[in-house]
Amino acid sequence: MYDTQEKRKNSDVSAYVTASFGSRFVAYLIDGFVISLVGGLVVGTTRHAESFALSTLVGFIYYWYFWTQRDGQTPGKAIMHIRVIKTSGEPMTAGDVIVRMVGYWISGMFFALGFLWAAFDSRGQGWHDKIAGTYVVEAEPEEKKKKYVTV
Repeated sequence: MYDTQEKRKNSDVSAYVTASFGSRFVAYLIDGFVISLVGGLVVGTTRHAESFALSTLVGFIYYWYFWTQRDGQTPGKAIMHIRVIKTSGEPMTAGDVIVRMVGYWISGMFFALGFLWAAFDSRGQGWHDKIAGTYVVEAEPEEKKKKYVTV
């Protein structure tokens, strides 16, 4: 199993390996499928006027739960062996989730350029990561890998 949140509170973020863009993308697709499935079931039982608010709420609850209560790993990130941490190396808080979700919307507003940014950024951060002060890293720090987070 992965490190507990308590053990990671004092971790050095430079010990983590930046997740590849491909791993992030596949995790995003998996999570999108899960959210669509759950959101579709919830929204399918409501009137059209309520659907946007409910689908937004489903997405927020999904990310809040997994990022704060499940070691920074959504199901997609767990399958890809990656997770989200703050730039300090600590787990995300509920406030961090809100900021990162706002960053998601901003990243997607300009033809998803904010998400694609992670593929070319030297630290592997998308706009939403920069806004929220987060990194997406491999689930376990490894000394043998070459592409470390640079601080």
